[in-house]
Amino acid sequence: DGAAAGGDQALVGFVNLELEDYDEPITGQIVSLPAPGDPELNHLFLREGRLPVADNEVVLGEAFANVHDLRPGDPLTAILNGRRQVLRISGIGLSPEFVYQIRPGDVFPDFARFGVLWMPREPLAMAFDMDGAFNDLALTLTREAREQDVIDALDALLAPYGAIGAHGRDLQMSHRFL
Repeated sequence: DGAAAGGDQALVGFVNLELEDYDEPITGQIVSLPAPGDPELNHLFLREGRLPVADNEVVLGEAFANVHDLRPGDPLTAILNGRRQVLRISGIGLSPEFVYQIRPGDVFPDFARFGVLWMPREPLAMAFDMDGAFNDLALTLTREAREQDVIDALDALLAPYGAIGAHGRDLQMSHRFL
């Protein structure tokens, strides 16, 4: 009905990470990068390096990279959907969606044991058996839109697919932090 002005459909998953010479458990949230021409609501800003060009390349969140002194070209081992895979860091980045990088359920950020990664959509979809699917949706609303009407319509539309419920920006972690 014109209430949603644009948005991003993404794949999001959680991974266990391994770093040489670091024995603590590390988890990560891995997010698909938009394909060329897709809307970029939560545009990734590269601070160093480049976007991935190979299936095993990722952009790593700046806070995690700084704590571990990781740079483009460095390897990172991830357990993606039960499969160990060596990834190569192509870039270091930031995103408005992850201004406040915190593991779900934690009270405070732990940049040493939680990181955000961005990967091209196709290899991420293959790793999580989600070809042609998405499990994360961010929308912008037109000036005339009523947020609760959009939330109600999304919940009704996506309920048959197992969606857990839409919410407004007030419940998005980085927005709350800011």
